[in-house]
Amino acid sequence: MNRRRWALLGGTILLVAALVGGRWFALQTAERLWAATIPFGAAYLHGLALARTWQWIVAGAAVAWGVGHCYLVYRAIGSVQMPRRVGDIEIVEAVPHRLLVTVTLLGGLLYGGGLAWAIGDVWRQAVLAGAPPHFGAVDPVLGRDLGYYLGELPWDRTRQGILLLATLTAAALITALYAAIGSLRLHAGRLRASPHARAHLGITLAGLALAFLWGAHLDPAETVAGLAGTVSHATLAIRLPAADVVAVVALGTALLSAAWGWWDRPGVVGTAWLSLLVTMLAAYWILPPGLQRTQTNRLETADTLLTNERAALDRLAYDADAKDWRPGVQAPAAVLAGIPAWDALRVSERALHDSAVGPGLAVVRVALGRGGDWLLGLAPDGASLLHVTPLPTWQAVHEGAWAQAPGPLQARESDSELLFSRVPRAPPQTWFGMGFTEYAVLPPGSVPGIPLEGTWRRIALAWTLQSTELAREQTAGRTLVWRRDALERFSVLAPFAEFEAPTAAVLGDSLWWVSWGYVEGETFPLVDPVTWNGRTLRYRHPGLIAALNAVTGTTRIWLSPRADSLSAAWAHIAAPLVEPAATIPPALLAALPYPADGFRIAAVVLAREDSANRQLRPADPFTLVARDGEDTTSHLWTAQTFEDTARPPNLRGILAGTVTGGGPSLQLWSPAVPPRVPVVLASDPNREAGVLRAWPLDAQTVLTVQARFWQPEHSAVTARLDSVYVSIGPLVAGDTTPALALRALLRGPALADSSPAASLRRVRALVARMDSALATGRMSRFGVLYDSLRALLRGVPRGVAAPGAPR
Repeated sequence: MNRRRWALLGGTILLVAALVGGRWFALQTAERLWAATIPFGAAYLHGLALARTWQWIVAGAAVAWGVGHCYLVYRAIGSVQMPRRVGDIEIVEAVPHRLLVTVTLLGGLLYGGGLAWAIGDVWRQAVLAGAPPHFGAVDPVLGRDLGYYLGELPWDRTRQGILLLATLTAAALITALYAAIGSLRLHAGRLRASPHARAHLGITLAGLALAFLWGAHLDPAETVAGLAGTVSHATLAIRLPAADVVAVVALGTALLSAAWGWWDRPGVVGTAWLSLLVTMLAAYWILPPGLQRTQTNRLETADTLLTNERAALDRLAYDADAKDWRPGVQAPAAVLAGIPAWDALRVSERALHDSAVGPGLAVVRVALGRGGDWLLGLAPDGASLLHVTPLPTWQAVHEGAWAQAPGPLQARESDSELLFSRVPRAPPQTWFGMGFTEYAVLPPGSVPGIPLEGTWRRIALAWTLQSTELAREQTAGRTLVWRRDALERFSVLAPFAEFEAPTAAVLGDSLWWVSWGYVEGETFPLVDPVTWNGRTLRYRHPGLIAALNAVTGTTRIWLSPRADSLSAAWAHIAAPLVEPAATIPPALLAALPYPADGFRIAAVVLAREDSANRQLRPADPFTLVARDGEDTTSHLWTAQTFEDTARPPNLRGILAGTVTGGGPSLQLWSPAVPPRVPVVLASDPNREAGVLRAWPLDAQTVLTVQARFWQPEHSAVTARLDSVYVSIGPLVAGDTTPALALRALLRGPALADSSPAASLRRVRALVARMDSALATGRMSRFGVLYDSLRALLRGVPRGVAAPGAPR
């Protein structure tokens, strides 16, 4: 029976080892095969090996820590006797030492494994701390280089947290074990411990006190980094001296705890620990709020200077350093030509319904199998990308309609409709992109991939991808295409960055998916945090550019032309996977929009600098194509307007970002005399207002465009352009197309003539045009003219119409 038990136990252990080890070898084989299909695959494998090495180091150290503590407790056990009753006789048997050793090892392995799981993945902090970024600028409080807070402080905090967790859990575990075996007990109100238990527990408590000492050493930097709350001179005046007091008390506690093994004075050790806990509680939680209130008035002037420092660091941390923008004089017609009236959502709906899209945009359909279909919104000139919209249900809805129309399509605005045409030289099929989450097995030589040759290779890939199909003989000789989703591929190659939703660029006869990669940090001096995707961040920069060829899967990652120091540090560590900015193809850089996520954060940061007088409007950025008044080349711009809290509100400025040969560029237009915000269209049950887009014509005048769409509620009818309203300064005019609205706005001096005779002439002209529109059945045109007539009869000059007024 004993042989059978050991055989069963041994077989189970071998089976588990085979399954775990086989899975591990399969994963490693799959990674090596995939690395052979990408540029710089050797560097990718080196990064995997580095991460794996750190995982083994952490796991080995945690297991050694757990087994070591359990073994030291085992050494204190003389023997363990277990009572057993046989009939009416009670027999006491000694537990075999072999069983005690086995239990000790298993307990240590469980504790060490749990500790390693709690520590998690630390290789990024360790690697970055070995080659930290250097900004060449220091924080105004401690005088440390800003790179310390991003590269070295996170690793210091991680190590201090590991020491604190390990010593705290070990102290709790061995205290319970020593109490269970009787080596630690209370007798006559006094703690009694064996010399072995005192030495073991005393050294562990000394390590815990050193963890608190390390935390006190890091507390000033953590306070400056905002981890203790909003940074003010009152907070600094309290926390910095308090950290020194905690450090002194923690050092004394560590020495007394270590001496307990030889100096049996548990009362002294208990008093030291009580003093340490009271000191920490007072220094970190009790005293700061009360003293901060008493010192706020005295330090108010110093806090004003600190606020100025914070504003500069905020812009640096979130790439929100917008240059003062003084646009040159531009013709309204030239500006209007680059402003689309439609928005991406309605473009997508219209394309799904009847292959039609809105003015100023182009739509590209990228078809492919299991990956799904997409719409790519392009600028009015058809060269620059505006938006990418996933359409996961397109194939199911339009399978028959598109069966005879493979390849990308584009649609451009006419006066009121959308005209489709083929994208010249674009690929008819793609195998990589957004939403391509499944692998594909293709004929050999069709696209670069992993050849399915050899039995072990097919088994390893089948095990990794959890698909028995790959292990069958029918797949032999074919090509496996894996990791086809753009975001997945970028994240695997650069795990230290977060990539935003990619956009698409048609360059010659190639289609590329391009994304901005952001480097982040949770610690940075003085800045106010932002919450992004559920995380609290104090640093975020778009420092990388990644591109994926939609047909071949060729993947490239570059450092941005205007990269920050943290991105440069990661690029140095990940070289040659991250290539220099000088190797970016100019055509690809010219097709890039401004980083979308970065623009949103920058807008929030700039808005809160003057929170009492500046707020975002609209809530989401908009895109257009324009010149900045100095450069004769048109660029794709991402923009958003600011307004104040007055009623009616004033336009406080326009934030605009574009990408040039030098990288992302952010500009802020702030008029000397804030103009009134033009009237915003209101929605009714049958008409919905579109996005309000604004752009400066000169240093003081702004042009806005806003469309209204006919889209009845509870109706399957897709949106169609109902009317467009254009404003210049306080004057607004509407018509069925942007060009007609601008023409109505620029009709001449009659706009300024508010005499009764001029008003009567305008009424007669409007009635005549309304009669003509009604006779020809142009009801949307009639509605726009009717809006203008109502405004005129209320005594408002033509152009100051309230287009949202109820009919």
